[in-house]
Amino acid sequence: MKNCVKSSNLSRILGVMDSVERISNLHEMEGVINFLFFMCPKMTARGMIINKPKTGLTAKYVEGVNTSTIKRMKKVRSFLGEIKKEKDIRFEVTAIYAAADSVILFPIPVEVPQPPEMTDGIKVVSNLEAVKNRMSDFNDIYNSQPWKKESIQRFVSLEEKRMAQFLDKKMQNNIKKDFIRRVFAGFALDGIFMRERVFGSNPVILGVESPGVPILQNSTLGRGDWVPVVSLK
Repeated sequence: MKNCVKSSNLSRILGVMDSVERISNLHEMEGVINFLFFMCPKMTARGMIINKPKTGLTAKYVEGVNTSTIKRMKKVRSFLGEIKKEKDIRFEVTAIYAAADSVILFPIPVEVPQPPEMTDGIKVVSNLEAVKNRMSDFNDIYNSQPWKKESIQRFVSLEEKRMAQFLDKKMQNNIKKDFIRRVFAGFALDGIFMRERVFGSNPVILGVESPGVPILQNSTLGRGDWVPVVSLK
């Protein structure tokens, strides 16, 4: 028989953990909870540059993990160290490897990166095939920009500034805007996949990035359908 975890109980248990900063959108769950977080592929030291036709950005991916993944893993390991002590919570932790960045972030797709091996019982799943099968949805989201909702503009503005920090200040404004729009559309598509249980049942986002990312991931969904978020310190 599957155990049923009430949202109030789960909030109480998670809320006192040292590794947890905030909790949102939790609801009653039956069965195994699937905590999800995202890993970005590692680029060469030059990072992203303008492609030869000057239609957007390009990059080259290399093996290994980048600095952001190391930081995220540190947060996840701290969380795992605490939640493993809770015998009443059945859970899995899945790292979604953003291999599809090679397809959606650049006007001209680049070579697909390969996911690194993980330890600590963390499953790694590539999002490449899921995204490739739903490129029409990505294009629709890119064009409709669901993150334009007034209620989330504070978070969107912060994310726009954060994304701009990864780009050369002298870069053309239209290329910057295209890249940020592609990133945001990718986040939103992730949220659709999670709600549709593409990466597993009972999805809960582990917030290991900035607080605006889960907001963007939920931006295409009705408020009552938002994927729960456990933001980590």
